[in-house]
Amino acid sequence: QALALWPENPVARRGLQRAGEASVRFEVAQRNGAGARAALMALVERSNVLAEQVAALESDLAAQAKARAALDSLLAAAGTRVGAWTRALIGAALMYALGVVSLVLGRAGVQLSYAMLFWSFGSGLVLHSVALVLTRRRSLANRQG
Repeated sequence: QALALWPENPVARRGLQRAGEASVRFEVAQRNGAGARAALMALVERSNVLAEQVAALESDLAAQAKARAALDSLLAAAGTRVGAWTRALIGAALMYALGVVSLVLGRAGVQLSYAMLFWSFGSGLVLHSVALVLTRRRSLANRQG
């Protein structure tokens, strides 16, 4: 408003410049490359220091995007979901077997203690590990092999 009334007002021009510079610094701190570039372009007087900070931020963000794309490409190529069906089938079969054993023991009148539960689930973990080792070619497979 002050600049609309008096376009050469030095106090209003300095205030507008300082506010714009603060906006650029805020956007750089927030790691918002587009916002920092827009705030920099809106400045009346260019600041080389702020322009260098924005350029460095944009370079850093581009490098991060490139690294993220490379990682996504590696994960897609690894195909970690390929052996998931085998792993899920082994886990489901084992849980079913443990459930049947618990049901049979309960029907037979065997009182299940914490120690029995510990040993049954510990045995289940060992059986699961053995099953994964025996089927490692399928259960741990990825797209490359």
